[in-house]
Amino acid sequence: MNWIKDISLFIASILISLLLCELILSIVNPINLRSDPKWVPDGHTRGHYVPNEIIRGSVGHNIRNPNLRQNYARYNLNKYGYRGPDWDISNPNGIAFYGGSSTFSFHDDDKDAWPFIALECINEFRDIKYQNLNFSHPGNSIFDAPHLFLQKGIHFKTEWIITYHLWNDIKFISAITENNDFLFSAIPYDSTLTLKSLLLDLGIFPNLLGNINILYRKYIDDSIYESSYNLDKKINITDSDIESTLRIIKSNYDALIKLSPPSQKFLLIKQGLLLDKDNNIHDSEIAWQVIGLNKKQFLNVQERYYSILDSLAKDNKNVYILNADEVIPKNLEMYDDHVHLQKKAQKILGSSVCNFIKKYNQ
Repeated sequence: MNWIKDISLFIASILISLLLCELILSIVNPINLRSDPKWVPDGHTRGHYVPNEIIRGSVGHNIRNPNLRQNYARYNLNKYGYRGPDWDISNPNGIAFYGGSSTFSFHDDDKDAWPFIALECINEFRDIKYQNLNFSHPGNSIFDAPHLFLQKGIHFKTEWIITYHLWNDIKFISAITENNDFLFSAIPYDSTLTLKSLLLDLGIFPNLLGNINILYRKYIDDSIYESSYNLDKKINITDSDIESTLRIIKSNYDALIKLSPPSQKFLLIKQGLLLDKDNNIHDSEIAWQVIGLNKKQFLNVQERYYSILDSLAKDNKNVYILNADEVIPKNLEMYDDHVHLQKKAQKILGSSVCNFIKKYNQ
């Protein structure tokens, strides 16, 4: 029976070693680990984060960026599971933001996130302050916006709705090409069950797993990007697939506009990737495989997407365009990774939104 004793000692030694590593890492904290907030499904949209949580940001989305954040974010979610203080349903005026992770701004404090920068600037000399209604969540797109508006946004009085969606919208080309029913899914974003997610949910070795994940992404994983898509599948995307997806994207913008009262004003933000048609220096930062397009194809789709936004502004007197590509330089000081913004760019975007709305309100 010595083999049973040997195996038991071996397993016990491994567990003791893991527990010691976890304890040491929790005390030393060599790498600041971001929060892993959980999604709550609501049956109508893809859900929201657990309300009233404290969120910790880290160095950013791209651990390999040479301009990593030095100060780590820490902020609260409100009782609805969104960023910012609790919203007042009786507030007579608000500005609503609909976007994904770039609008949620996971790794930045309120003072450094562009929606908060914009609102603070706009409210500076106003007697009646705008309420900041940030309905954004990582992964959200224009496919979510009409549902969010009907289920939640419609209960608040808003003068402006600001959207910021491009990357997440275009990512759906591959998903819709594979399965149109994807559009009608109410499954919370990134809800796949894995051994890692199970261990983290149970609170087992969170520091050890987190540090291993950071080191893996920094030194081993060539892609460095996370995606909820199965990248092993080879999907043949045709121009017809792209055109049909762009039509659906436009129909969702149309729905958001038509569902809103006539007095509602919209500011649609154009914001492309860390991408320059005349410069290939940052192309390695782009997660092309997420969509299945090459650079030339993506730039073409981006221009067609921009044309959709322009047509919406042309056809609707209450719709306006802000081209952030004209004010945010394409470099790693401004971009965290291929799409998310650094603090400098957040300040530029927030100030640009502020100046646009101030100029309109004059």
